[in-house]
Formats: sequence, structure tokens, C-alpha cells
Amino acid sequence: MVKLARYRKSTDIRRHDVLVQAVSHARHAVQIEEHPLSLTTLGNILLEDMKSNPARRDLAFREAFDVTHKALRIEGRMSRIAIHPYATLVSGALAFLKLRGVLSSKDREILRRLVDEVQVQFPHESKLLVDIANLGPHIR
Repeated sequence: MVKLARYRKSTDIRRHDVLVQAVSHARHAVQIEEHPLSLTTLGNILLEDMKSNPARRDLAFREAFDVTHKALRIEGRMSRIAIHPYATLVSGALAFLKLRGVLSSKDREILRRLVDEVQVQFPHESKLLVDIANLGPHIR
């Protein structure tokens, strides 16, 4: 996440190199330990890659969606519920749609289930609830 923060703050022409390093480091962290935190971190960094590199929009979103959804499944098996994977998936899906991406029927189905879970688990998270409301018309 340090590399991602550095990327976001940078105006240097080589800032893309920092993002490439961030993706590489996050993938390495997942290889070391497939944990919800490392998976969610990789998802966040891939979503940043998606936003900054239009040629990678679909590939970066697909990988980000899959690893973040995996983080949620692992947390479920651990009887843990954290907001971060939910927020990453919802905001990532909105960003993907804003970039004119098209959600698959499977993605829409997963997101519909997550929306129901969020409304039960995080009823006071106003930012997430607003994002869900904005996502709603796209996943019906």
C-alpha cells in the first residue's frame, strides 16, 4: 500500500513504474499468504491500475473482482466480517462502469448478494450505502 500511496501522490512521468511495482509486490504478498488482507490489497491496487491504464481495464477489473471476492469467501470461512473487501468490490464495480465496462451476469449476481449482505452487516456505513444505491440500477 506504500507504493500505491506513492503512486497517487506522484506527478512524475515515471509514476506508472511505481504502480507496476505495487501490483508486483501485492501479487507476491498473496503468493506468500493468501489472506483476506493481502487479497483485498491486491484488489485495490489492480483497481487503481484499471483506472490509470485503459488498455488494461477489463483484465485488471476481472482480477481485482476475483481476488477481492475470494477475500470475502475466506473471511466468511473465518467467521469474520470486514468492510474493506465489500467497499473495494462495490467502488471497483462503480469505477469499472464509469469507464464503460460491462459487468457479466455472474458479476451482477455476486454483487446483488453482496448488496444484501452489506445492508444487513453495515447499515450505518453511509458512503458504502450510497455506492450501493448508485450500483443498484446496473446489477438488476
